[in-house]
Amino acid sequence: MKRMIPTALLGLAMLLTGCAGGLRGGASPGAGAGTAGAVPATKAAPVAVSTAAGTEGVTFVWKGEGGSVALAGDFNAWSTTADALKKQADGTWALTKKLADGTYEYKFVLDGTTWKMDEANPATKADPYGGKNSVVVVGGAAGAPIPPAAPPAKAALAGVAPTLGTGGVTFSWKGEGATVTLAGEFNGWNTTADPMTKQADGTWTLTKKLEPGRYLYKFVLDGGKVWKDDPGASESVDDGQGGKNSVLVVGGTASPAAASAPVAASAAPSGKGRAPLQTPDGIVFTFAGAAASVTLAGDFNAWAINTDPLAKQADGTWTLTKKLAAGAYEYKFVVDGTTWKMDEANPASKADPYGGKNSLVT
Repeated sequence: MKRMIPTALLGLAMLLTGCAGGLRGGASPGAGAGTAGAVPATKAAPVAVSTAAGTEGVTFVWKGEGGSVALAGDFNAWSTTADALKKQADGTWALTKKLADGTYEYKFVLDGTTWKMDEANPATKADPYGGKNSVVVVGGAAGAPIPPAAPPAKAALAGVAPTLGTGGVTFSWKGEGATVTLAGEFNGWNTTADPMTKQADGTWTLTKKLEPGRYLYKFVLDGGKVWKDDPGASESVDDGQGGKNSVLVVGGTASPAAASAPVAASAAPSGKGRAPLQTPDGIVFTFAGAAASVTLAGDFNAWAINTDPLAKQADGTWTLTKKLAAGAYEYKFVVDGTTWKMDEANPASKADPYGGKNSLVT
């Protein structure tokens, strides 16, 4: 449900007088309406150039890493393929898109997997996953000011770090929410499997038995409407959607330095699969079922059916630990070289081009 963002360089912002929408962001402080031209660079590495409205539509520009760049937003149902940007001679990526008057949320999608805000556009709105979407307003007088960022939701109280006791790990959430559940790699990111209980002081808690390992998790408020990282966690990582996943290490010190040491992964119960488990050694993929051979195929290995074989364990499951760079990946298990299977223990999935679904790991 994990990227280093290059240091930002404010990009080129253009105001086209007489055009609907006016300035879309990126102007230097104090730049007046009707001004066009380069904004002096203030930081070392380029990241983005903001959107600008023109007679042909709204021009979205991305400057930074990426072998491919697409535009996703509520104007195209958040499709990662419908609106591809084209690379320009100066190295930027651009797309001009006709939009009806209105307010739209959007992000850039790099290489089909990595979601990025428009770093040159200060207008934002909180997304449901603990991050933010960029916002563009179409319509109105030229030079209309960019709307301010949406006010944050009711602030959560100070976080409480997970604590390990004889009964397991106790997770605590202090803040808004009519209901709160715990979702993470330990339960396949299930939003209902681990409900938390509200205490007399307003805190929500859950104590859960966990085997040694390194786990990503979030709190889920109001049945999945809002996902929140744990403000009490000592470590977090990018979730690939512009937000953060919290990190818990069981069986070691939950600090970034200690997390580099190998941590034993929990054994999958006999006859049952287990959602992908992130450990310092890589992602542990587990398949449970009848098979003479099992391999792992995904966009990380060009869907090769023989590159990543799983090894059969004493309990009958098949496992493979694979190092993957930060990102979101689609995959399937290939049984006996011919039969393709989704990961039944992992509820995260994405439609494949053939009318089925691939499993998804972030």
